[in-house]
Amino acid sequence: MANIKSVAQKAGVNVSTVSRYVAGKLNVKKETREKIDAAIAELGYRPHATAKALKTSVTNCIGIVIPTIRNPLFADIVAGLTQRLEANKFTTMLYSTENHLSKEKEGIGTLLAGRVDGLVVVGSSGKTGSRDWLEEVKDIIPLVVVNRCWQNGDFNRVITDFTAGSRLAADYLVGKGYRRFAVITGYKDNEESQLKLYGFEQELWQRGIMLGQDMVAEGFFSYDKAYHAARKLLGYRPEAVFAASDLMAAAVLKATKDCGLVVPEDMAVIGYGDSQISQITTPALTTVAQHAVESGAAAANLLIEVMKEPGPAREVIMRTELVVRQST
Repeated sequence: MANIKSVAQKAGVNVSTVSRYVAGKLNVKKETREKIDAAIAELGYRPHATAKALKTSVTNCIGIVIPTIRNPLFADIVAGLTQRLEANKFTTMLYSTENHLSKEKEGIGTLLAGRVDGLVVVGSSGKTGSRDWLEEVKDIIPLVVVNRCWQNGDFNRVITDFTAGSRLAADYLVGKGYRRFAVITGYKDNEESQLKLYGFEQELWQRGIMLGQDMVAEGFFSYDKAYHAARKLLGYRPEAVFAASDLMAAAVLKATKDCGLVVPEDMAVIGYGDSQISQITTPALTTVAQHAVESGAAAANLLIEVMKEPGPAREVIMRTELVVRQST
């Protein structure tokens, strides 16, 4: 299927030139216009509705897209975003995709049709199509992505050092004397999940400990699915479980209780995120803090900068730290 990149290559112009021309934001020379029109006709390219819906006036409204409203970590990021944006006289519109690429496209189209001035897309996606889609969007409107851990792609982004955080978790558990581990990841094709698993495995490997494939299960960043994954893993009698989110770690705590195990006496549990849920579980969760509210605020600051002074893509890396509580 033809996309804006193939049209640009065919016409011999930049992607941004095509996207802005299609959106009606750029007057080009007759020769360039004819090349773009010819490439569009030859390739059968159909511009996205989002480009056609591009705003023509300033609204001081920012669109925010998140994977789900059910994860408290995303609520923290949105809180940081909205607080900083509202302090700078912006209003916000929020759209939840429920982790579907089609809904992400639909949501961005809806937000652009609503005449937003900028866009923040929150949360990790394992879909290559998501990156390709956002490559086009960023040439239409100021865009910042939060925790999209792609290895390529020229995006303004705020990203958490997920690998470093999971290494902290592994280092701490090994230091406590644990040697048999299980891990509950998010989605297997999700970059964030892959980075967290990679960091944990690498730290164990450097300590001479191997993590067996049967000791890793997908929890899909879901409480219910993580619970079932934990029940399966507990059959292998791990000494400690590392979950890629606090929500999934809370499900591990429930599974251990239902199996008659006591945390941390029988098994240790570590989460990731340091969301509010980590403080209200019993026992309270040891977790890797990724400073979600601060990440949201950083994304708001970056978007405001990009809107004022467009230029080369900028990146903000958020640090992680271990917060020790009663689950280890």
